[in-house]
Amino acid sequence: MILSDDTFDIELKDDETYLNEIKSIIKMANDYATCLFITDQFIDDSHLLQVKLDQLDDLKSNYDLIILNLNKSLFNLNESDKVNAFLKVLSTLKTDETIFISKNSYQLLTSGRKGVEALIKVLDYNIEVPPYYMYDFIIASRKQ
Repeated sequence: MILSDDTFDIELKDDETYLNEIKSIIKMANDYATCLFITDQFIDDSHLLQVKLDQLDDLKSNYDLIILNLNKSLFNLNESDKVNAFLKVLSTLKTDETIFISKNSYQLLTSGRKGVEALIKVLDYNIEVPPYYMYDFIIASRKQ
């Protein structure tokens, strides 16, 4: 199943705008015991473990939920480097972990949502149907 909106008009926004766009998932994630937030914009008043993409290799733990919110770090990369960044994040997903990929992240690929969903399927992960209020997220999981 591929859910896509086929639009490609990207411009950088300020940090507060990016965080406001993912506020609903951050609020939900604060209730999880183990949540990893891979981001370019850090939240001061959150207990989520927040890391940048280049810090991902240092992590060894398992998480119930991973939230991907990359934008500025991907903006000036060529397409293959962007795909490699997504592969790096997706390949760290362990069994029974779920990842939420924000529109801020997947819209930076030329192939957009379809491209990230294709990567998820190639890695043999599940694409989950998002709740109605999270239509701008791709949700994937890795089940046994």
